[in-house]
Amino acid sequence: MKSLLYFILTKSIGLYINILQWFAKKIAAKTAYNFFSHPRVKRLSQTDLPPILQSAEKQIFDFENHKIQTYIWVGTQENVLLIHGWESNAARWENMVQLLQKYQKTIIAIDAPAHGLSSGKSFDIPTYGKFIKFISEKFHPQFIIAHSLGGASAVYSQAIFSSASLQKMVLIAAPSDQKVLFENYVELLSLNNSVLVGIDKHFKKRFGYSLDEFSGQNFAKLITIPTLIIHDHTDASVLYEESQKIFSNLPNAIMHSTNGLDHSMQDEDLNQLIYNFLFK
Repeated sequence: MKSLLYFILTKSIGLYINILQWFAKKIAAKTAYNFFSHPRVKRLSQTDLPPILQSAEKQIFDFENHKIQTYIWVGTQENVLLIHGWESNAARWENMVQLLQKYQKTIIAIDAPAHGLSSGKSFDIPTYGKFIKFISEKFHPQFIIAHSLGGASAVYSQAIFSSASLQKMVLIAAPSDQKVLFENYVELLSLNNSVLVGIDKHFKKRFGYSLDEFSGQNFAKLITIPTLIIHDHTDASVLYEESQKIFSNLPNAIMHSTNGLDHSMQDEDLNQLIYNFLFK
């Protein structure tokens, strides 16, 4: 029943945008982009945080009309920055936090724009990339572990802003091409191709890149730090080939493939492999 309702909802939204496109192309493109960038999950509440986030020190930073919610677990060793993905929050790192705490690492995790306890109603990779830059300048992490769109944002941030403190990076199930994401979205809603053309123009006007230009495989060429890329062959949310695109253009990267972990990639052995790459 839920899948039927979801199908009806997505196709209804697509029909509305397709009709709107005939009368107001720019408004239709902006409307389509806004639907795409608006997370649909429930936000976190200060009064009902997951226990792992309750155990952290919490700081809120003001940045370019945003509020960035930050969680810190203080240790005596190196700083590790954790970057979650789409429709998630910093609590997704519970198992990784517990592992890093065993080795006395200082851990910093943030909520993405429009996620968790951070402010905003929409998400985009350039803004998340700026969040990562800002927090990196505050805490000087030597290591980043990033999942999904958080990984795409970490690639963008390191390529464009190049954190001087960063020594190694781990990308888990990260998409490469912005255009692929929008093409999948257009297919899901059965949008006309002219709507995709309008989204491309809207994106370029807002961020200075066309959808073709905004690509992890292009940004990867500018990153020289050792990077571990992990992706599961069964991932239905972000295809395995997306990480391969990034890997093919990173000059100092290792690719690790898994089977059966899907997109969430929550696995004790995998977390230990990540730790060993970063610290051994």
